Amino acid sequence: MSIRYAIWCAVSSERQAGDDKISLPDQEARCRSVANAKGWQETSLPYIVPGETRTAYINLRDAEDAIPELRQMLFDAERDRFDVLVMYDYNRMRELLDPVARTLAAYKVQIYSVTQQVEPQTPETFNIYRADSAWMMQYLSSIISRAQVYDLRRKYEIGMPARVQNRGLPAISIPFGYRKPPGKEKDSSAIPVQDKVTSLIVTKFKDLLLQGRSLRQLVDFANGTGIKSPKGKAWSSQTIRDILRNPFYAGYNRWGMSKNFTDPRTGKSIRNRHVNPDNVIVERGYHIPLWDEETHQRIIRDLDERGNAYRGKSASQLSRLLICAKCGSPLWMQHNGPRSEPDRAIWRCSKPGCGAANILHSLAIEQAGLYLQDEITRINDPRKTTNADKPSNTLEEESLKELLKRRSRIVDIFESGGLTKDEYMVRRRELDTQIGKVEQEIEDLKQKTARSAERKETLMKFERLVGGISEWITNEDPIAVNSALRVLLATFIVDGDKIVHINFKE
Repeated sequence: MSIRYAIWCAVSSERQAGDDKISLPDQEARCRSVANAKGWQETSLPYIVPGETRTAYINLRDAEDAIPELRQMLFDAERDRFDVLVMYDYNRMRELLDPVARTLAAYKVQIYSVTQQVEPQTPETFNIYRADSAWMMQYLSSIISRAQVYDLRRKYEIGMPARVQNRGLPAISIPFGYRKPPGKEKDSSAIPVQDKVTSLIVTKFKDLLLQGRSLRQLVDFANGTGIKSPKGKAWSSQTIRDILRNPFYAGYNRWGMSKNFTDPRTGKSIRNRHVNPDNVIVERGYHIPLWDEETHQRIIRDLDERGNAYRGKSASQLSRLLICAKCGSPLWMQHNGPRSEPDRAIWRCSKPGCGAANILHSLAIEQAGLYLQDEITRINDPRKTTNADKPSNTLEEESLKELLKRRSRIVDIFESGGLTKDEYMVRRRELDTQIGKVEQEIEDLKQKTARSAERKETLMKFERLVGGISEWITNEDPIAVNSALRVLLATFIVDGDKIVHINFKE
């Protein structure tokens, strides 16, 4: 009697299903070649499992519910449609091997591994109690498989952080906007380079965000480019938020921002984003960043300040810049001005009963442009600073070094027995408090320096516009104009229907 067989092929992920060394087509071809060489007859369609875990199920019934191919295979075996289930190796079943083998044996079906060959019994004489060699090989394979999986995971936990800490490389996948250099696509040590197309999209994300656009507006822009998200799907707010928060674009690699674990009851992979920030590894990478660290911090602050219902700025060119000369209250735009005014837009003092400042929006734009132009022309550079004006953190840094030395000395004294634990803790807390204050002062100075540089850059743009500032304010995107003006200016003072003074930021 000829042995009837069916083929079982499986991989754990969709990526493994392609044409690699043990791909699904490769498994199927090898199994069929070996079985046909033995003169066996294929009597069932192959059972192909493209990307399902076989390690997460408490019982076989749960696995059947989750893996249709497994359910169909057991159904066919029960109805005597084949005698032997042929697979590339026992690992194709992973931890389902034992319950599946026992179930198949009850149906008089044997498992045959192409790479761990134990000749099957003839179907008419098959007896489970005479299959010692097959059972031992299967159990041994399960033990080896689990050991290999654990070994891979140990190497993963050590190797991935080492890529970030020691080699200046991203731990796993290369972030969107970058790729491996041409000719080094398979080199795991290749330093990522900017992709000419997708890096421009990431840069545009940054520009739009800092102009005040909502994430929903960024999603619309991204979907309009025709380029899919990193996972090949339509763009979402969360995807863009994750990209913008990634310090990779400021020149850093990181590891440990989230943890994946598989629920053993359901087999579902769950990502935990609530990890201790102290456990996250962030190191400078060797790749060329898209923007600097100060810009990255601006992006983070902007995202943190937004609520979930943020729909983007609805600012006009002069929002939060016009102040009443009489009471100091901000002017609010209303749409009950003269019908001759576009949108009937008029700025009025927000303080009830004041009424000292009322200026048409078009007139305010014209006067603001002329006033700003005159000021820049008159004093050439209202934000120009001398070296003495530039913030310096030299004293703070020296103070920090001294405090750190003192803390180190106290630790040495305590470890040598010169201080009791209580004395050490009191002095250590005092020093830690002082160190924290100095570190905050240094950080504040860095932020002040960054803001000063930003204002200087904006001023240079204004200087190039002298003679056409009013036109720029009128014709450019209102949100972009407002953002640029608020970098440089504190307020325009309005008295009646005239701008009477301009205040530059310190």
